[in-house]
Amino acid sequence: MTSDDNDVTDRILEGNAYDQAEVTVRRTFPLRAVGKLNTAAGVLWLSGLLAPVLLLSRPRIRSTEGIETLSESLSLVLVDLVLIGVVTTLGAGLVLARQLYAIDRRSLNEEEARRLIRTEDLLMLFVVQGGLFVLIPVAIAVAGAASGDLVETLYGYGVTVYAPGGVGVVDARHVSVFGVGSGVVLFWLSRRL
Repeated sequence: MTSDDNDVTDRILEGNAYDQAEVTVRRTFPLRAVGKLNTAAGVLWLSGLLAPVLLLSRPRIRSTEGIETLSESLSLVLVDLVLIGVVTTLGAGLVLARQLYAIDRRSLNEEEARRLIRTEDLLMLFVVQGGLFVLIPVAIAVAGAASGDLVETLYGYGVTVYAPGGVGVVDARHVSVFGVGSGVVLFWLSRRL
């Protein structure tokens, strides 16, 4: 028997209802609850790259879109997409933190433990969705900062990388700080609960 087999056996025979449910319930995301919460924190930390990358790309944004002011060059559609991802991931992460609290603080029966595991998987779908809303715009912004030729090629195909028109009140600096701060909070919660 391998150590993984021993771990599974120990969790089934000696673990609480949640440990047993974790082993027996088929899951889409085979991470423990703390791992899921840390994944959400990692997605939020990734949003911190947006503002520095857009600040580095400001001359390119100015030349391709004709945007003059700093606030306009940091209020792009990319920023709105990342904000949606941050809010979605933060919401799912906070509910995951509540789940983690429920696991540690309550005596669960088998059905409650199974329900918590299924809810965690559902919440991870929101984390993945939010992660895509963060990852794709940040990757586009990084690629745009790394290669001016790529931006010109995309504009040649009609893909507007630096589409202006964000909500105006929130720019990339706000989104990056909010995302990183939220990630710190989720990471702290994962250690405290």
